[in-house]
Parts: sequence; C-alpha cells; structure tokens
Amino acid sequence: MPETIRERLKRRVRRTTIVAFTAWAVAAISLITTHGRAPAPMLILAFVVFAASVLYALFTRCPKCSAVLGQCVTNHVGIRMGRIFPKPKYCPYCGVSLDDPCP
Repeated sequence: MPETIRERLKRRVRRTTIVAFTAWAVAAISLITTHGRAPAPMLILAFVVFAASVLYALFTRCPKCSAVLGQCVTNHVGIRMGRIFPKPKYCPYCGVSLDDPCP
C-alpha cells in the first residue's frame, strides 16, 4: 500500500522530535552528572542539534506544492491536546488531501 502524504509528514516530524529531545536530554544529563561543569563544546553541539532539528521540522514542505507547512503539521503530529489543534485534512496552499498517496 502506498504511503500517504500524512504518514510521510508524521514520520518526518516524529523523527526530528526524537532527535531534538535526545539532544536536549544529552545536555541535561551531562550538566547533572558533571555538577554543572559540562564541557562547553558538548553543550554547544547539543544546542545546535536541538535547534537544527526544530527548524527542520518547522520547515516541513508539502510534497506537491513545496509550500512550508510548519506549525500546521507539527501541531497535529505531536502531542494532541484535545481540539486545540485541529487535524488538517488538506494542504492550506494547494488543497491536496493529506490522505492521498504521496507523489
């Protein structure tokens, strides 16, 4: 069965979320285990990886029209908070259904 656009976007955002939180956890654990004296290059690298993965997720593009979907996609893929973030059904720019097969 072909992968849908929604599944591809979910996979991409979830992967980047895991990388971002892993980088954050590495920085936090290193600060805890070294009693606040973690090496600066390691903290800088963790911050850069965290920031890059968040930006990568926010600049997620529609596979059909290449428009940046950003928060439209990341809000519904992450932790659902009831109906605060409605689940999008279509790309707001080109109107393609997110449940269509990925081009």
